[in-house]
Amino acid sequence: MNITANIPGATCGTSEIEALREQLVSVLETIEHLLEHDKPHLLARYQVSLGDLEFELFNLQVESLTLRRRIELMQAFVNRGEPLTAERIARIETEVTHELHDWRERLLEQERVLQDSRSLLENVAFLNPEDSRRLKTAYRRLARLLHPDAALENAELFKKYWLTVQQAYGNGDLALLDAVLTLVEGAVSGAKTDADLSGENRQAEMARLRQLVTTHIERLARLRQEPPFCIADLLDDEDWVSWTQEKRYCLM
Repeated sequence: MNITANIPGATCGTSEIEALREQLVSVLETIEHLLEHDKPHLLARYQVSLGDLEFELFNLQVESLTLRRRIELMQAFVNRGEPLTAERIARIETEVTHELHDWRERLLEQERVLQDSRSLLENVAFLNPEDSRRLKTAYRRLARLLHPDAALENAELFKKYWLTVQQAYGNGDLALLDAVLTLVEGAVSGAKTDADLSGENRQAEMARLRQLVTTHIERLARLRQEPPFCIADLLDDEDWVSWTQEKRYCLM
């Protein structure tokens, strides 16, 4: 894969290093945006579109297991010639409840996920286009200054600030991201530049960056082929949603 050919205006030396770093940061930002912004919303949309059916199916499965187990325990008493007294029925109910505790917990968890998904879609607040652009710009600048793939020399700053950067970006907190960017830019001002690299070190840095760009481009391609990203367009297709719902009803 010829990475340099994908960089407009890239030339040998320092300018190519900078172009490679910018490309790397762009790919990292795209991956982060998919994972922190798109994935939660896609999963919520999936749950709201199809989660009711999955919950209903799972609820029927739990009810079926409960009834089957009751019958098995009652049959055991009958086979031994023991009458089904109120006390024995109560013991059966206690045993069934205990045995199926984990299943019912999973059912409750699925219900909570469905409720959380509805709440997310009802209350999500999207940034306006200008603030969204500024958020991405600030994140890319911070990734350029902090991410170990792009800036090995700032490892200590990465440890100190990167978690906050990720949280602010994921929450769309532009004010916090701008504040962190101000702090980081102040901390790295006067640091060694690419122009200070020797010829041998410059070639090594370009090779390292080319490999990282290739690796993360491949990672991004794989990510887009995985759920929920691979069905993002389908969730907007009412015919597909209706067909999937009908298919799931048939399975019930």
